[in-house]
Amino acid sequence: MPLKSYTYFWGIAVLLTVSNSKAQLFSDPGMMSGSGLTIIPTSTIAPPMECRVQLARMNYLQRSFRGMNLISLTAGLSTTLEGYARFGSEQSGLYTSQIAYGFGGKFRIPVLLPYVRRMALWAEATSTDQTVNSTIFPSDAFRAGATATLDSNGIHPTLLMGISRIGTDLDVLLGAGVMISAGNAKQIGFEIIHGYLGHHSIQIASSASIRIISNVALQVSPGYLLAHSRSTWTISLGVSFSTTDIDFHPAVEEKKGDEYILPTIEELERQGQKGQPAPDGSMLESPLPGSGLPQSNSTGGTEVSQSSNNITQPSEKLLYDNEPTTETDLIEKKKDNKNKNE
Repeated sequence: MPLKSYTYFWGIAVLLTVSNSKAQLFSDPGMMSGSGLTIIPTSTIAPPMECRVQLARMNYLQRSFRGMNLISLTAGLSTTLEGYARFGSEQSGLYTSQIAYGFGGKFRIPVLLPYVRRMALWAEATSTDQTVNSTIFPSDAFRAGATATLDSNGIHPTLLMGISRIGTDLDVLLGAGVMISAGNAKQIGFEIIHGYLGHHSIQIASSASIRIISNVALQVSPGYLLAHSRSTWTISLGVSFSTTDIDFHPAVEEKKGDEYILPTIEELERQGQKGQPAPDGSMLESPLPGSGLPQSNSTGGTEVSQSSNNITQPSEKLLYDNEPTTETDLIEKKKDNKNKNE
């Protein structure tokens, strides 16, 4: 392996693994394009400052002793940005293997769009220091596009649309896939993509992932590919190690239904000024016994409590508290009335 390839690959490995922060969860396993299915990237972003290392082997079943070894590093750079580095060594049947390394990234649009819950912009570039013309996966490629992922209770359909430049040839890149979570530790998927390997290329793959411990998962992906007038069935086996837990069906906070909200004092005052009735409540309908307020009985009438009469009696007595009780008070009272008349 050339020194330049070692420098690029392990340099990006150090950058992606030096930091660690509050743990979150990895959900989409991915293999070729960061978080996603086997090939198609999804709109999912790796947790911020968390990293995942993936090792995989893809065998070409109709081409004896040929296939490709893959090592990829994926990291969340922020809540909306993901980066990954990929190293591939494809056995072409010659005395040497085609070595290529790629770098890619994904930016998730930080809003929820109508009908499409999540959407992201994705791009990657692949290059090499050598050229072997008999390989299936091109070593000089640039791909970019937009991906949209919908969520529905563990079912995640994904659509991809973009461009693919292989050498000097430009082609349309189209893909579609779906992942179905069978619990927190298992997941299956299916995908089809056009243009990833070049003009008129087609790849079809299914996948199954299982979490064996909290941060380690295994993945198997059988498939079929057609590229450069060559076709073959494939089988891919991979294992991923992450710095935080893997959960294929993470819990999502559900929206709460309609709830009664206790009105504030200001709201009650505004309702009273507008002539609106106060909100119904059990405390208004059934006053506490002994409060002096009328209570409703079972027949719909109004029952006056004995305590209400006791309350009014002292108030009537207070009306006569200021009446004159002595002769001096009567004289003063007459003087006050005479001054008022004058």
